[in-house]
Amino acid sequence: MRHSESIAALAKALAAAQAEYVTVPKSKTATVKMKSGGEFKYNYADLADCLAMAIPRLSKHGIAFSQPHVIFPDGLRVVTFL
Repeated sequence: MRHSESIAALAKALAAAQAEYVTVPKSKTATVKMKSGGEFKYNYADLADCLAMAIPRLSKHGIAFSQPHVIFPDGLRVVTFL
């Protein structure tokens, strides 16, 4: 894999995008059944909602990302490229 020698421009753009991030509402609910017979619920923000918030802000500052799978000797990994 090839990496940039300097990430100064990327770091500046990423900081600008992150400054515009807003809290993603936890609009999904999960129910977990306990072995003892009870259950509990919790709310969460799913990945689609998180990406819907982040991608326009990243794009505004010239940042795109991809997450291809890459085969390594010890197994398959998802790698993030900005």
